[in-house]
Amino acid sequence: MKGLLRSSKFWWIRILAVVVSFLFFAVAAWIAIYPPDGDPKGINYVLWKSGVYNMNVDNAVGLMVGDPKRDKLVIGQTKEQLRHRFG
Repeated sequence: MKGLLRSSKFWWIRILAVVVSFLFFAVAAWIAIYPPDGDPKGINYVLWKSGVYNMNVDNAVGLMVGDPKRDKLVIGQTKEQLRHRFG
């Protein structure tokens, strides 16, 4: 087995392991530095802004106050789009 992982055919396994490890530690550091429920840079708010995460609207609106790019979420949107996003 030792020779199998050192083989040049399986170099991509080592690269994949390094990339996955880096991503895991980067997300863990992000969650540790920015609390998920109290910071506009928190992972929950960032995922909500991108449309991936369903966040409580009251929490999202409260976090929008501290977001320097909050205008992009509202300006230029139709009433229907705002209703869909904010409920």
